[in-house]
Amino acid sequence: MISSRPPPVHLSKVISDIIIHKKKILNPIFQIVQIRIMKNHNALKYKIIISDGVHFVSAFGVNILSNKIQQEMLKQHSIVCLTDYNLFPQYNETILIINDMQFIRYHDTFIGDPQDIKNSLNNSPKQHIQFSQQ
Repeated sequence: MISSRPPPVHLSKVISDIIIHKKKILNPIFQIVQIRIMKNHNALKYKIIISDGVHFVSAFGVNILSNKIQQEMLKQHSIVCLTDYNLFPQYNETILIINDMQFIRYHDTFIGDPQDIKNSLNNSPKQHIQFSQQ
């Protein structure tokens, strides 16, 4: 009997490597937790929260992602591959800029119980955050 269920999703557990250890990981697989549109001087920018199932981090998406977001290819729960990204140190944190990502598939729920990567940076107690369903 052939199952109609898609194969399990395996996220890359590398947000801590990227943000804390500043490692450049080739084509990591993440889940989109939330996307927010931000207007800045007549340009659209996107605040994208991504998760590896263990940690989540806020990132900024560039305008090239607009079509994919507007077509709802990239939305909450989407599994994506980051094909191009940069890290920018700013004050006491590292800012993740997503230049491009490829849609892999849609998943119907959040994967894992991700914690804010900032808690790992500050050695703070774990905080469970509930994200609103969009």
